[in-house]
Amino acid sequence: MTDTKNTEVVTLTNKEELQLKLKKALKTVDKKIASLNGNANLTSFKTTGQFKYNELDGNVVNILTHTDVVYLIKALALMIRIKKEYQEAAETSGLTSYPICSWFGVPVDNWIHDLTLRVKLVGNANLINQLSTERKKLEAFLSEDQRLETTLSNLSELLK
Repeated sequence: MTDTKNTEVVTLTNKEELQLKLKKALKTVDKKIASLNGNANLTSFKTTGQFKYNELDGNVVNILTHTDVVYLIKALALMIRIKKEYQEAAETSGLTSYPICSWFGVPVDNWIHDLTLRVKLVGNANLINQLSTERKKLEAFLSEDQRLETTLSNLSELLK
């Protein structure tokens, strides 16, 4: 003869443990996606993305949508080199105060920020997509109350 009360308690405990594991897994996936800059959006960027590789070339590339990681790394290297050489030239000239280094009217530091972010996004795109897909699968196992709690939490973050 089996004790149905004990079976129910064990089953409830297992469900509770699984729900805790589920919440922990979702948080872990969210942290990993964030560390890969997978949550970046257009407001994360500091430039319009309209990048010209050199002054003589009329071609403009939108680095916010460009997917050639080699091009993006070369553009990033150029901006780092220009910043370094600009500072060295100003210091060599004996200047202690000088204008911010800019590239076609945009501070070089902003280009460095955006190119670094975009390189990470493009380089990690497959992993970010895989993690996002697995996260959606996990979300299907959330209870209705947990989904509501998550939605309200996300909403409060957006309204800050």
